[in-house]
Amino acid sequence: CVLHKLTTVELGRLERWALNHVKTQYISAFAETHLSSPHICHKHNLSRKMTTMCELLRKLAGGTGLTEDQHHFMFDLLQSLPLLDSFPTAVLSAVAAKLRVVSRTQHIEIFRQGEPAEGIYVLVQGLVELRGGCDAPVVTKRAPFAILPTDVLIGCVPARFELREPIERYWSCTVTTAQNSDDLSLTTMFVFVPVSVLDEVAALMKAEQTRKMEHYITKMFARAMHVSPKLCLRRARLFRLQEFPRTHVLLHMGDRPPLGTAQLALVVEGQVSLVGPRPADRGYQRYLELRGGCRKASSVPPWCELVSAGAVLGQAPMYGLSYAHTAIIASEKAVILSLHVQDYLDQIINHPGILDSAAVNAQPQQLNTDEPLKGASVVSSEARRLLKKR
Repeated sequence: CVLHKLTTVELGRLERWALNHVKTQYISAFAETHLSSPHICHKHNLSRKMTTMCELLRKLAGGTGLTEDQHHFMFDLLQSLPLLDSFPTAVLSAVAAKLRVVSRTQHIEIFRQGEPAEGIYVLVQGLVELRGGCDAPVVTKRAPFAILPTDVLIGCVPARFELREPIERYWSCTVTTAQNSDDLSLTTMFVFVPVSVLDEVAALMKAEQTRKMEHYITKMFARAMHVSPKLCLRRARLFRLQEFPRTHVLLHMGDRPPLGTAQLALVVEGQVSLVGPRPADRGYQRYLELRGGCRKASSVPPWCELVSAGAVLGQAPMYGLSYAHTAIIASEKAVILSLHVQDYLDQIINHPGILDSAAVNAQPQQLNTDEPLKGASVVSSEARRLLKKR
């Protein structure tokens, strides 16, 4: 018999091909008889797309070249999957050929609780059941789903993509494939990302993050603050890159934090809304003078302005002033490059305690560039430059 002459690997390949072929034919026949249901048709179309993506990924891993259309089709679907959607396009392109497609029939154990985690399974088709222990309830997850990424990774965002130490990488649950009457798939399919690929991704992301930081510091922050890009780059360890969601408040109007805790915030991606009194608004000043009379706070609408990438917020504490506006993230998310004001003064412009004198704190309204403060030393040229810029 021909089957007796095949190796175990060849038999496995033949079995997977037969299962996928039968599944494709079954889905096609079922879809033709249920054209009246858009939801079912959409479900089968998605299943077909995922099956095609897995076949293209297998070809790429086997060294077979893809056409441009096949390449775009595969990468569009890969970037829609959890975990893989956090990979930058260049990083995903570099490691795509090292990803593995794993197919399992129903009611098959994928891994057991306590076993070493050798990578991350991303469920692309079918259902899985997660069992955490004897008394823990069984949790069913439907594709697309990244299975227990935190058992392998400390963080899975571009700003902090780090792997756990090998002695800490163990599965916290037992995972098996499941069956669902609504799911017509005969196999459960995964994209498996080995630890070696995750290590490579972490290294590539770190290099990309370093490149971005250098660009933000030298091309955006140094230009906005009119300081030496080389000097800022030598102090790159002082900067911190953070991502904030919509409605996050960066600054509160009226606050005047000390220089040690106050931060300069450079908007590098997204938009920030400034809410508060209009700058140099005489009508608002008259309102403040008469607010004890018949005028009410609601009679003066708040002023709002959107600032985009390149704007530096939080400079008021350098002049002994309070924040004039409240800064709120206005876009879906915003990336902010922050630096402590004290570090900026001490290590970048090299004027420790500039404008942080008792006279400034006591009489901030007397700050100007024409005459020094009463009781304070002569304002330095750097302080004059900062004040003029403000």
